[in-house]
Amino acid sequence: VVIADEGVGSLAVVDAYDAMTSDRPYRQAMTHEYALEQFRAHRGTQFDPDITDVLMMIATSGELDSEINVIEYMI
Repeated sequence: VVIADEGVGSLAVVDAYDAMTSDRPYRQAMTHEYALEQFRAHRGTQFDPDITDVLMMIATSGELDSEINVIEYMI
């Protein structure tokens, strides 16, 4: 059963972006550019396409300065 909920989709995209661009004990953080490439590559399969489009819009506007900005725009 798949439950479509924009709040959940937004949180999933924000969490994935944070996970990709933060250092982890087992790997270094991905660059912002590489993380966005991953969202483009998996848009519609792993990531909600509408939410991914919003992330791309924020990223190309130059306002993607921090996790706080992503959360403010996405939720």
